[in-house]
Amino acid sequence: MPEDLSNHEDKGLQAMYDAYLDKMGTFVSGNQPFWTSRMGVRSGTLSNLEAGLAYMASLGNTSLSGGCVSMQAETARVLRAAATGGWIVEEIRIGSNVMGHSAVAVYPGGSSMEQGYVFDPWLRQSPLVFDFEEWQGHFRIMSIMGGARRQ
Repeated sequence: MPEDLSNHEDKGLQAMYDAYLDKMGTFVSGNQPFWTSRMGVRSGTLSNLEAGLAYMASLGNTSLSGGCVSMQAETARVLRAAATGGWIVEEIRIGSNVMGHSAVAVYPGGSSMEQGYVFDPWLRQSPLVFDFEEWQGHFRIMSIMGGARRQ
């Protein structure tokens, strides 16, 4: 179940979450492939399939900005701009470099990413946040090729 951090006791994390919802909601909706957005599909995998086919059919003349790497970069930028209170913002990857997934971990300084949250707008094509264990559970098969790690 995605986390709602809008009333989190830590106001710094709450501010980061609010900025993430505001900026990434617009970014995600502006970067969904045509049919995926028209059908109301909320799946990163289907979005990637459509975008990948369009990219290949156009010989590389279309955007892949709806993919997890692009969304990871934009999420990290938004969260770092809003970061306060000692929270660490770090790009992470699960699986292999070829068949993997990228997102952003946010955790308190002095702890580890496993004790924090994962901000992942790609998974359901919506700016969602998961606790680390739940997010990792979405990628159990992929994690056989490599567990979550810093990039």
